[in-house]
Amino acid sequence: MRIVLLLSIVVLGFLSTGTNAQQGRLCLDNICIGDDVDQLGLEWVKVEIDYKTKRTIESQLANLSIDELYYDYNEKLITDQKMLEELAPYVITLQKFDQSILDKLAKVKAICTPLSLTGEVKDDILSEKLFVTFRVVADNGGRGRLRVVQLEKEYKIYPPHIRPTDKKKHRETFESLQSQFPGIVEVRDIDARAANDEIAFAYALLGFRFFSDSRNPLIFRLRDRTDLESIEFDENKSASCPAVE
Repeated sequence: MRIVLLLSIVVLGFLSTGTNAQQGRLCLDNICIGDDVDQLGLEWVKVEIDYKTKRTIESQLANLSIDELYYDYNEKLITDQKMLEELAPYVITLQKFDQSILDKLAKVKAICTPLSLTGEVKDDILSEKLFVTFRVVADNGGRGRLRVVQLEKEYKIYPPHIRPTDKKKHRETFESLQSQFPGIVEVRDIDARAANDEIAFAYALLGFRFFSDSRNPLIFRLRDRTDLESIEFDENKSASCPAVE
């Protein structure tokens, strides 16, 4: 409890003074944790459906109905069968979104589970890749709000054993981020299981991604530490969603 309280104080202290805070929120490149993805007005990199993904969905639907498939993956969207089929590769397999998926989700009557998808910002000016992850939360009886819960920046910096010349850039990047996000924690593997409470409760992490198509890039992750109630149990979810006993 003392560790959680201390981390909360650190975060609140940063939010009141940090250059990346907008109205008391954690922000990266003008996108803030807690923003509504639908309101960002950004361009998104198109998500391509490859042959493997297509075949995976087709194979699953050979034995299950589309409703059963969503049920097996603990997802519940109130919409027609055609829309569920169109969304399945993105929601069930890839867990990614682009503008076409946001447009489809806008036509869904209700999202009844804490659906989480990640999209890549399309920006030719940025030298690094920027990824935005949303989670669906209750929205006063509406469809469900696509709340930004994680931001990730991918740098063209690699581990010393792959590119020794990047060691200095790695250290400079950490020090620069530390000046903006005092609570940042440096880890070896950004996707590894948290080894201690400091990592588990940190709002900002920097580490390499060792399972990647981009040769183990350096990743900065900014994440939502708000204790969000699951939309399934939230009384403010859409009336179209089934009651959970």
